Amino acid sequence: MPKILPRSPTARLAIIVTAVVVFLVGGYAGARYVAWPIFKGYREKRANQVARDAFQKGDLSNALLAVRKTLSYNQNNVDAWRLAVEITEKQNSSDVVFYQLHLAGVQPTFENQLKELRVAVKYHAMREADQMITKIGAAGAKSTEFLDLAAQVSRRTGNPSKAKYYLMSLVSLDPSNNKAKFELAQLRLLEGVAENKPSIRADIRNLATDPEIRPRALALLLTDSLQSQNSSEALDLADQLAALPDNVAPNAVLVAEAYRRFAPSRFTPYLAKLEKQFADSSEKVIILTNYLVSNDQAPETRRWIDSLDEKIRTVEGVQVTYAYALLIMKDWTALETFLRSCKWTENEYARYALLAYRYRIAGRDREFNESWKLSVIEVGNNTRRLQTLLAQVTNWDWQEQKFELLWKRFMLEPTNQSVRNQLSAWERSRGNTTALNRLFARIIEIDPSDTDAKNNYAYTSLLLNINLDRAYQAANDAYKKDPKNPFYVTTQAFALYRQNKKQESLEVMESLGIAALTVPERTMLHSVLLIANGRFEEGANLAMSLRPAAFLPEERRLLNDALASVEQSRRDQGSAARLAALTSSNANNADRKSFLRVLPTALQESPTVPMELADSLYASDEYKNLESTLKNDRWDERDFLRLALLSYAQRQQGDRDSDARGSWRGAIAAAGSKTANVSALADLAHRWSWTPEYIELLNRLFQRDPSDDKAFGELVDYYAKNNQTGDLARIYTIRIDTNRNDADAKARFAYYSLLINSNVSRAYGMAKEAFDASPENEFRAKVYAFALYKQARGTDGIQVIDKLSEKKESGPLQLSLVKAALDMQQNKLKEAKASLGNFDPSSALPEEAALADMIAKTVAAQDT
Repeated sequence: MPKILPRSPTARLAIIVTAVVVFLVGGYAGARYVAWPIFKGYREKRANQVARDAFQKGDLSNALLAVRKTLSYNQNNVDAWRLAVEITEKQNSSDVVFYQLHLAGVQPTFENQLKELRVAVKYHAMREADQMITKIGAAGAKSTEFLDLAAQVSRRTGNPSKAKYYLMSLVSLDPSNNKAKFELAQLRLLEGVAENKPSIRADIRNLATDPEIRPRALALLLTDSLQSQNSSEALDLADQLAALPDNVAPNAVLVAEAYRRFAPSRFTPYLAKLEKQFADSSEKVIILTNYLVSNDQAPETRRWIDSLDEKIRTVEGVQVTYAYALLIMKDWTALETFLRSCKWTENEYARYALLAYRYRIAGRDREFNESWKLSVIEVGNNTRRLQTLLAQVTNWDWQEQKFELLWKRFMLEPTNQSVRNQLSAWERSRGNTTALNRLFARIIEIDPSDTDAKNNYAYTSLLLNINLDRAYQAANDAYKKDPKNPFYVTTQAFALYRQNKKQESLEVMESLGIAALTVPERTMLHSVLLIANGRFEEGANLAMSLRPAAFLPEERRLLNDALASVEQSRRDQGSAARLAALTSSNANNADRKSFLRVLPTALQESPTVPMELADSLYASDEYKNLESTLKNDRWDERDFLRLALLSYAQRQQGDRDSDARGSWRGAIAAAGSKTANVSALADLAHRWSWTPEYIELLNRLFQRDPSDDKAFGELVDYYAKNNQTGDLARIYTIRIDTNRNDADAKARFAYYSLLINSNVSRAYGMAKEAFDASPENEFRAKVYAFALYKQARGTDGIQVIDKLSEKKESGPLQLSLVKAALDMQQNKLKEAKASLGNFDPSSALPEEAALADMIAKTVAAQDT
């Protein structure tokens, strides 16, 4: 027997690992391909069973929840979709359309597809119905139900040709189907082909022998007779229709119309008969009153509704008709009172619209705007209400409101071409480029393949100078798609112009033929591009034939800017010639007057020809020529200098102060907030000895930079010399607000403020702070003593200045005045009088002189 060798530890480990791997792989495969499908099937079956049990118990909500749970596990579970259809059918819910559609998707049998078409028609889901008709296709050619449903869908979606095709197929398949025959005849009659009418009418008369078809057939024939003004036939048909035992309200109204037109003597008694028959039915009342109102029978409508039972009168539809009757009768007081007493549900938007009409007639604009706004809110996103209100305001010729509603409709139906065209024409007529841009942006948002909209969006964006990167791309996309389209070529040329590719833009534009370039907007842009490329006169001549009033505002601005550059070019040429002549005559006058030389370096370097010409005229004192040159010019970022010089020229001509002031104000506005610009104007005003203007500019500079010691010093000197105490207080306010450590500024602020009784509380505090910082400072001591006087603290004030020696002084804040005030406050009249003897009123501020006068009068009164 051979000897068996024991396995090594390494071999045993390899066997174990192999066994584990085999077990794991086998377990995973088994779990994935056997156990998991079994579990999934069980889970779906269990959820369906829960749904079925709940359905049988009548718990429809939980049944549907269980079905949805199944469908979350498996979207292809046929039983789940079928059960969802059964549940939603039981609920009478339009959701059945969704579930039946998916059932037909996972189980695409003809029966399932036909049922989807059936429920889609029932719940007016025309889009889904139309899609299902396409899916069924030839498979439905032998189904009478399919053909009937397909004809209904085609009629409802506005496709009579397809409806006729399906009806003809249906009649061919079922020759005894009188209903289909009648609908086919009705479509053919409505086509209005005169030569076919006799035979069609004969077919309809034959169909009228069918009791089920007879009312509709007679009504159709009567309608056609009324349209063709065939009186004898209309009266005959009206008598037949009136004789039917169950004459429905719409047919009764047709009979009434036949009598009104062709037998007036029969109309009134027939109407009285209808009013009696219809009085108990709100639906019939609504139909008859709508007929009466639309045929100038508003007083009769009002009378009849007033006679009805209150239960009928309070029906919303009846109230709506009643309101329109009052509107037609122009009984404004009754209309407003009635509408204010109502509260409608489906037609609340109409109530507010009628109120708005009443307020507009009365000129009550605020109430009109409020009611109109509420009407639009009530419309919401309801398409039926929106269309009804739109028709109403169109009838009233309310243009602004009409297009407000059209915009609303566009947002709900952005693919509606008619609405798009109306909005585009309206906003263009108003010159509203922004609205046009919004319109085209929305169109390409829902349909990026709409090249025309993309091109229009690009063009309007370029005009508005917004979203330029997107506009460049849109223009280029349209141009590449059809480089021969003149509209796309125009927009692409405009886009290149906006990118400063002037030569390329002109080449693209001129790739068009002469005929295309004669379109006004294209001629305008061609003119702009010529001017941009330096062909000034050629561009200007081309623009002469244009009528800019028809352009959008931004197009007019584009053209005007281009023509302004033509004028500038012409002026520059003339200026260059005049400058050459002036320069020649002044060639040897190095010391001549010059406004350019006094400007800061940044403003005087690289002067333009117009600037140099103005400087030469300024040097020659040719003020009239200088004014003429400056008036029609522009100096770009240095235009404030032009306006300042214009003001100077106007003032130098005498009696032109008003013009000069206007130009100077323009110069200040053009200088803006740039300190360098304001400073340059200040230097010019100072050089021209325009003191008030100079001081105003110094104030601007100081307010922007309170650390500007030069401006501060000059302002203080000016206001002190001119005794402007209030302005001194203001200047020092700014000073201490930016430098809280300036004790001298605090003291002066306090003194000037106390003199004019302004910021008194703050002045007290500042006076004490200044004094505490340096009690030995004589000026601050006097200010603090004066502050104590203002606080009726005479004793404390005397102590502060007691050690100061009184001497002959002049100017503001004389010690003698402060002492006199404090002495008077303590009733020391002799001392006060003595101090006043040392006071110099001629050099004092007006408020100080007034105080001294008051003290003198008080002392004199006490002496007496």
